[in-house]
Amino acid sequence: VLFRSAEGRRPDLDNRFNCGMEPGPRERERNTVQTASVTFTRDTDAYGGVLDSDNPDPAEVETAFRAIAARVDALEQQAPASIKSDVSAMADATRQLIDLFEKYDWDVAALMASDDLSTIVTLMDSDAISTADERLEQYSEETCGIDTGS
Repeated sequence: VLFRSAEGRRPDLDNRFNCGMEPGPRERERNTVQTASVTFTRDTDAYGGVLDSDNPDPAEVETAFRAIAARVDALEQQAPASIKSDVSAMADATRQLIDLFEKYDWDVAALMASDDLSTIVTLMDSDAISTADERLEQYSEETCGIDTGS
């Protein structure tokens, strides 16, 4: 109690720093320290690089998309309420894309030659996905201070 009164009022944080803090950006619990963390296990540029080849190896495609699926699942579970529906929409679209790749044994050429290609295009070009993507970029920039380059 003595230390708490000596600390005074908690400092205000710019809104861009209110991203995923524990126990929360506006909470002060006894004997706590505000922390935030992010874990990058692989540069996300590497995921897209698999598809840059003229003839991607199906095993590498599967590995990349399974890693993406794991990240998407984790992100969906941890998403703040204000963007939960947008994260879920993007996660659902990603899972549908992964299901199609799996249907064609991770063979990009086979998927591209199939009638299912139009399903991917329609899904990714939908208003729901475009809107969710825009809101997630806005949240990333305004709340987390992440420059998305948009």
